[in-house]
Order: sequence, then structure tokens, then C-alpha cells
Amino acid sequence: MIEIIVALIGAATTIFTIVWQSRKTNQKLDEHKTTSARNDAKQSILHMMVEDKVDYHLNHKLPENYSRIHEEYDIYHDNGGNGLMTKKIKEYDDWYKQIEKQITK
Repeated sequence: MIEIIVALIGAATTIFTIVWQSRKTNQKLDEHKTTSARNDAKQSILHMMVEDKVDYHLNHKLPENYSRIHEEYDIYHDNGGNGLMTKKIKEYDDWYKQIEKQITK
């Protein structure tokens, strides 16, 4: 009977350890996915902003990434983005509004 109890305790300890390590690994993977999604969105936002500004100043093309920038910003924000990109979005929006005003004159 004691051997059975010892075996059950050993099995329970092993199962607990495996479950605990699995949960820790899953938490790290979730954190990595969140960080990766946030960084991907940030890079996309910056790239599209530069693309719009360069096209406007060099090629006289109107900005065309406004809605996609805001979609990426939502992804960035949903994944824990901070105020840095919020400031960049505000600057971009202000610039975009200036362009709109110039066009409608």
C-alpha cells in the first residue's frame, strides 16, 4: 500500500511540474506574440507615414495610407502600445489635415 501512495505522489509531482512548466511556456509565448504584433504594427505605421510624406513632397502624390495607418495603430494599441506612437499618429493627422486644407482651397 505504501508503494502505491509513493508512486501516486511521484506521479502527481511529475504531472504538476509538467503542467506548471507548460503554463509558463505558454505565458512567455503569449507575451512574445503580443510584443511581436505591437512591434510589427509600429514598423508598419512608421513605414507608411514615411511613404506618404515622401510621395507627397517628392512626387506630389496625395497621402494614401491614412486608413491603413489607423488600422495598424489599433493593433498597436490593442497589444499594449505606449504613448510614443500616439504622438506620432497625432503629428501625422495634423499633417494630413494641412494637406486636406491645401487641396480644398
